[in-house]
Amino acid sequence: MSRVDSGNESQEGSPDTTASEPALLHTPPRLSAVLTQGKVVIRPVAYKPSALANSRFSNCGQRYGSTPILARPNSHLALYGSTSELWRERKAVSPSLAMSSLPDCGRLHAYDSLDSVYKASTINTQSSHRGGRQSGGSISDLTPSPCDSSTLADLEGVLRDRDSELQYLRQTMEHNERVIFRVYEEKERAWEREKSRLKALHESRLKSSAQRAHKLEQMLMMHTYQLQQDKKRLREDLERAEEDGAALRREVEVLRTRLEETEWGLCQKSGELALLKSKLKETQNEAASKVQEVISLKAEVRELKAGIEKREEEIENLSLDLREVNNKMNKLEQERYHRIHDENETGEKEKDLLDEEVNDVIVTNEDLAAELKEVREILAQERHDWEQERGTWASEKTKVLEYQKQLQFNYVQMYRRTRELERELESVTKQLDSKDTLSLPTISHRGIHL
Repeated sequence: MSRVDSGNESQEGSPDTTASEPALLHTPPRLSAVLTQGKVVIRPVAYKPSALANSRFSNCGQRYGSTPILARPNSHLALYGSTSELWRERKAVSPSLAMSSLPDCGRLHAYDSLDSVYKASTINTQSSHRGGRQSGGSISDLTPSPCDSSTLADLEGVLRDRDSELQYLRQTMEHNERVIFRVYEEKERAWEREKSRLKALHESRLKSSAQRAHKLEQMLMMHTYQLQQDKKRLREDLERAEEDGAALRREVEVLRTRLEETEWGLCQKSGELALLKSKLKETQNEAASKVQEVISLKAEVRELKAGIEKREEEIENLSLDLREVNNKMNKLEQERYHRIHDENETGEKEKDLLDEEVNDVIVTNEDLAAELKEVREILAQERHDWEQERGTWASEKTKVLEYQKQLQFNYVQMYRRTRELERELESVTKQLDSKDTLSLPTISHRGIHL
């Protein structure tokens, strides 16, 4: 079935053509203005014909069930709205003639395109002419009635009108076909442009996605390589950590033995230090006693010095007395000498007295000299003893001071050594604790990566 539209309307495609459009196009391309020229445009429309009741030709499928009413302007011929009316008219007038003028059922085809419609119309026209001639021959053989001749004339007029109508339809369809071809060419060009645009777009997207995939693959390869390197490095670190841990364990064992030895040595040193402290106390007590003795000796020395000074004063006094006695003796000898010359007789008794006095003075002088000598010897001996005691005390004092200094030095060294060992033990303990705390995450990390 077909219908006529005005030239101001746009051309729409058939369902088959519409179904063949690309699904990627969201909006159809704009049509050209070729159809806007005031011409009559025939637009094919999909139509499913219904089977005619009591029809002899129901087995022959027809694509178009009716024909549009097409006639030239100012035509005086009667117009038939459809081929079914024409069939009924021919069947009513002359069934045999109508049947002879119709095309065969085998010649009815489905019109898939304008070319098939054009070819079918040409074939129908030729067959109608042949049918007319054959019907003319059959009519000439028969003896038609006047009613049949008028009806035949009407039918021939209808056929001629139909031929002219088909000719006009052919021209219109050719014109419409050219217009449709132009429209479809424009559509095809628009589709080609859209296809090229979409192709370029999708190629660019595909290229960018390929580049992204390549970059992602490179990044994944690099990341995998880095992970492998990290895994290798972590394994090496773990091996080194295990070796360091074993070395540290051995070192800890050695340090423990050394610590035990040091503790034993410290115990011995502490015992020795206690002994040295006791000795130092004894030495200090002895030094204190020696100091007391020295003080007492100094007091005795001072007393002896005072006694010596007294004795020296006494000796000086005695020497003065001795000098006085000597002077007196000299004077007495001189007097005696004078008296001897003066008195020979009377001087013997006085001489005896003087001799006795002189002897007494000599004895006294000798006693004083002996006592002075004895005092000097005692003083010298006391000086010698004091000097000897002083040297002994000084030597003992120096020995005590040196021993005390040595004890203090040994005590300081032992204290420093003890502090160093304690610090070393604390550092080793801290290192062991840190290594133990670090070895646990390393092993877990290895388990994660392996």
